Amino acid sequence: MILIEVALGFYTTIILTATSGISVATGLHPYEQLDYLQGSIGAPQTAGFLDVLSH
Repeated sequence: MILIEVALGFYTTIILTATSGISVATGLHPYEQLDYLQGSIGAPQTAGFLDVLSH
């Protein structure tokens, strides 16, 4: 159970750091970043962050 908690904590930290860095660089909020990526690869609006990354 501790391993899962550590993995989720690490994942959350990585995602928050990445989206914060992109937000500072581009001025886009995280939901705008996801909308932009969904549109650029032709993914549906229901696609989540990992769906977009794995595309």
